[in-house]
Amino acid sequence: MPLNRAIAPPLQAIEALRITDPEQYHLSNGIPVYLFNMGEQEVVELRLVFEAGRYFETQKLQAAFTNRMLREGTIKYAADQIADRIEHYGAIVRYRCSSYHSSITLSTVARHLPALLPTLMSIIREANFPQERLDTVLQNSKQKLLLNKQRNEYIAEEAFNKLILGNDSHLAYSSEVKYYDALTTDALRAFYQQHYSPSNCRLFIAGKVSEAHQQLIEQHLSDPTWAAVTHNASSTFEPFQHQPQQLRIPKEGSVQAAVRIGCPLFNKTHPDYAGLFMLNTIYGGYFGSRLNVNLREEKGLTYSIYSAMVSMVKGGYFYISTDVRVDAWKQVVDEIYREMERLHEELIPEEELLTARNYLMGVLLGYFDGAFNTASTLQGAYLYDLDAAHYHHIANTIRTITPIELRDLARKYLVKEKMSEVVAGGNA
Repeated sequence: MPLNRAIAPPLQAIEALRITDPEQYHLSNGIPVYLFNMGEQEVVELRLVFEAGRYFETQKLQAAFTNRMLREGTIKYAADQIADRIEHYGAIVRYRCSSYHSSITLSTVARHLPALLPTLMSIIREANFPQERLDTVLQNSKQKLLLNKQRNEYIAEEAFNKLILGNDSHLAYSSEVKYYDALTTDALRAFYQQHYSPSNCRLFIAGKVSEAHQQLIEQHLSDPTWAAVTHNASSTFEPFQHQPQQLRIPKEGSVQAAVRIGCPLFNKTHPDYAGLFMLNTIYGGYFGSRLNVNLREEKGLTYSIYSAMVSMVKGGYFYISTDVRVDAWKQVVDEIYREMERLHEELIPEEELLTARNYLMGVLLGYFDGAFNTASTLQGAYLYDLDAAHYHHIANTIRTITPIELRDLARKYLVKEKMSEVVAGGNA
C-alpha cells in the first residue's frame, strides 16, 4: 500500500528518559572525573570546572578577568601561539565564568588530544597574565561597557539584579570603569593560584574515549608539579534580602523600554523546582506560552517576551524579560500580572497542559542527545550534588502534575506583591 503523505503519522508520547550515567573515578591527585564514554564519532570534550566564580572574589571583576586572561599567554606560549595551535588542529577552547564556577573546555578530534593536552595544561597551570595583554583587554572591555551603559536592556538588567540579589552583593554589583582600572596582574595571578588548583577541580570527559586517552589525561592532569592549593570553600554569599520595589529609569529619546519583573526564588534542589519548571513553561517559558501568545501574537506589543527560572548554587530567582514600545510598557506590565492572576483563578485546560508536556519532554530528550549534551546536562546536576535522578523526577512531574497542583504553585510563587519591577527607557 503506497504511503499517504497527506496523513501525519500518529504522535507517540514520551514515557521515560534514557540517561547514560557516567563512569566516576578520581585521578591520582584526587580530581573527581565524570566519564561519558559515548558515541561513534572520533571526538572528545574535556571540561575542567573550578570553584572560581564571583562568590570567591576579593576584588570586583577578579573572577571574570582571571578566566578571560587565561588565553592571553603562559610561561610556554604567547597568546598568538595558543590561538594558532588550537586553530591548527581544528579544536575549540571555551572559557566561562559564572557566579560560583569557572570552566575551561577543550573540544577536539580524538587523535589530536595528545598534541593539545600540553597546551591546555599550560593554560591551566602556567598562565602568566602579561601586563600589555591585560591593558588591551581592559581597554576594550571599558569601551564595550560604556556602550552597554547606553542600552536600555543593559540598564534594566543591572538595576534588576541589584533589586533581586542585593545592592552590595558580589552577584549583582555594577561593572564600573574604576573597577577595571583597579585590576592588576598581581590580583588576577593571586586568584588564579588560589582557585585553579587540583583540589578545587572537577573533570568532565565526553565522547569516544579510549584507555590510551584516559592514561594520557591522567599523565597530564596528575603531574605532581601542578601543586594542590588548599581551597577556602567559604564565600561572600549572604541570603537574599528582598523588598519588592518598582524602579523607573526614564531615558530621553528612547523608542523602546526594557521591562524586567521578578523575585528571589530557590535553586534546582528545592522540592517545588520541577513543578514550577512546568508552570513557568506554560506562563512564559516557550513560544506557545501565555505571555507570548497574549503580548506578541494577539496584541503585537513586543517581538519577544519570556519568563525563566535561574538556579544558582546558593539560591536562585525568577524573572520576566521583554522590550516594548516606549508608549506601551504600562499596558505590558498590566498584562503580565493579568496572566499571573489567571493562573491563580483558572485551572489550566488539559489541551494546553498536554501541549506543554509534549514540548518539555522533547526538550529533555534533547538534553541527553549525545555525549556532549549528556555531559553538559549532568554537570549541571553534579555541581548541585544531584544526579540523573533529578531529571527523571522532572520528567515524571511533567507527565503527572495536575492543573490543581499548578494552580497552587502559582498562588504560592507567582504573586504580584512579591515581584520587583524595573522599566528602563519609559517615561516615569
